[in-house]
Amino acid sequence: MSTAFTLDTATYLARLGYQSVPPASLETLRELQRRHTAEFPFETLATLLRTPVHVDPHRVQEKLLRQGRGGYCFELNQLFLL
Repeated sequence: MSTAFTLDTATYLARLGYQSVPPASLETLRELQRRHTAEFPFETLATLLRTPVHVDPHRVQEKLLRQGRGGYCFELNQLFLL
């Protein structure tokens, strides 16, 4: 049985340069997307290292937020979705 996932929103927003949760608006969504694509680089190190790429929320959060790395498009989009 897997454990429930909760995104570390504070760490995610801090990485994007926010000190608090921004207001919910179309402009905020646009700004989140702009900052997300600028902050989280496309990275293909896993291919070079021959390591598997996982897309489950726990591993995506660990890699992108805790380790400060970038990822493949599906990892980056998974984080934005979460």
